[in-house]
Amino acid sequence: MNYLLFAARCVLGLVFVVSAWTKLRDFPAFLGALTTMRVLPEALDRPMAALVVILEVAVPLLLLVTVTAPLGLALAAVLLIGFAAAISVTLARGTGAACACFGPASHPFGRRHLVRNALLAVLAGAGALVGVGQSAFPPVAGAVITAVGALVVALLMILFDEVAELVAGPVRR
Repeated sequence: MNYLLFAARCVLGLVFVVSAWTKLRDFPAFLGALTTMRVLPEALDRPMAALVVILEVAVPLLLLVTVTAPLGLALAAVLLIGFAAAISVTLARGTGAACACFGPASHPFGRRHLVRNALLAVLAGAGALVGVGQSAFPPVAGAVITAVGALVVALLMILFDEVAELVAGPVRR
């Protein structure tokens, strides 16, 4: 197995597990955040919120199985691009909506959210491309090192708002 593929599976699996878990833990808050974004007609917010959560749960499940991992990575890339499109609409409309990507929304959407989604989408796309036809598991030592690195990257992505605020200051639109 290519180390890029293994790293992509680990990073995106962790990111989507945390994202889905936090949305499921407080679905009304996620639904409220989605409604505040005003991307869709309000009547579609609840079905879209449910669909997002279902697809976010599907990604890590697909990533667990070698044969379905490229599909999981492709689904992750499509979701991340869709999220970026929704964020772009939200920013253009100036709704002041906050990011409920990983739990209760505390940071308003900004360009940094587009950067995070773009980074993750590139990783998902690259992993999907190299994953076709890959089946062997990496050597244990390499897999452990890659998994630890992936955990660090996943945590940086999950805590992206906090890290970016430490480095660059509050969100600017």
